[in-house]
Amino acid sequence: AGAAPPRVGRGLGDMAGPGMMRIIGDSLRGGAGLRFLTRARGLRLLKLEVLRGPFGKVVATLFAFHLAQYLSIPLFSLYWVNQLHLSDQQISLGTALFQLMVFLGSTRLAYLSRRLSNHRITVIGALLMSTYPALTALSRGLELYLVAAVAGGLAWSLAGGALTNYILDRVPPDDRPAHLAWYNMALNAAILLGSVTGPLVADQVGLATALGVFAVCRALAALAILRWG
Repeated sequence: AGAAPPRVGRGLGDMAGPGMMRIIGDSLRGGAGLRFLTRARGLRLLKLEVLRGPFGKVVATLFAFHLAQYLSIPLFSLYWVNQLHLSDQQISLGTALFQLMVFLGSTRLAYLSRRLSNHRITVIGALLMSTYPALTALSRGLELYLVAAVAGGLAWSLAGGALTNYILDRVPPDDRPAHLAWYNMALNAAILLGSVTGPLVADQVGLATALGVFAVCRALAALAILRWG
């Protein structure tokens, strides 16, 4: 029998919580998975057999999720300034509320992880994330903007906190670099495509309509993770 493939790193467990992610609004810049990629010297990363297995569906559904996520992210600041006419101080207040809810929600993540699976928490958080662009599109002033910030922060505390552990749950411990390489490619492709496409759609249909459509896209992506992820 051939030698077993080298094991790279070890399970992150609860270390892969929100503190291991870089938060920009309700956007994601994954950091935990990169630890395994940097330790993958001498390993072939982009193996097509990874996509042919069960992890291929995980990559596809998470690509859809991140694409739906990043379609709306370039539009938020435009809507706050051009439609709501919020001041810098009001936008800062909303950002502070968002981050506060991320912190408060994160304090309950370990409890929820014991009660539910990382998959379910990711789905719940992803579904709740659809409320952020939806409430933003309905906002006509400061009040609903702040409600959106609270809902979005709570949603991201769940989705962002459980996502890395959910991915690692689906990755074989002895082949993490190859699997995470495909996930990181899907993530960055979704960031690029979403950031370019979102403003183009908004230019055609308007900011509020685009945010409403992208909210539906987020909800559908969450259901895809539930069904196929």
